[in-house]
Amino acid sequence: MKITFLVVGGLIYLVFVLILYKASKNFKIKPIWVVLLSVFLTPLAGLIALLISEKGHLITIERYVCDRCHLEHTENHQTCPHCKKEGYEITLRKVRYKSL
Repeated sequence: MKITFLVVGGLIYLVFVLILYKASKNFKIKPIWVVLLSVFLTPLAGLIALLISEKGHLITIERYVCDRCHLEHTENHQTCPHCKKEGYEITLRKVRYKSL
């Protein structure tokens, strides 16, 4: 009975740590610090550190990549200009990079 109580309590504790880890990705504090605070102190300490931290600004950068030559372009072309000079008609693939 006591062992199942400890196992269930430990799993609930780890679920709270994982929730804080996921939430910390939108803040400027590094997620590893939130996890360390939550594991070694309490998830409440991790939550306080998260609330004190500044909100991160998520920037999305769109690039267009050629699958043949792997060059990235900032403008959307129908085909890759570099490959077109060599006689290939390769369509560009849109790629999004996210950063804080």
